[in-house]
Amino acid sequence: MTEQDSSLISTHDRFTVFYTLEWKDEAVYTTRDFADLFKLEFRDVRYHLMRMVDDGLLCRVKYEGNTWYMKRCNYDDFKKLRPYIHLL
Repeated sequence: MTEQDSSLISTHDRFTVFYTLEWKDEAVYTTRDFADLFKLEFRDVRYHLMRMVDDGLLCRVKYEGNTWYMKRCNYDDFKKLRPYIHLL
């Protein structure tokens, strides 16, 4: 997607397009990754990622103050670690 194309669609649609076309099933991203990629404020990125968590597209893993986002297909792999991590 070119920069000109990305300016024509909503921010959330940009996340959805990235999720659909570029996000590999095994890939894990941080909020900072998307802030740099889309040149957005940290809190705006977190909002859109959490919308995708709420929509059932992503899961969020928190461990020792760090947060990662991954496709929901990986959720079952992390369920057994619940005593050690916070998983949404």
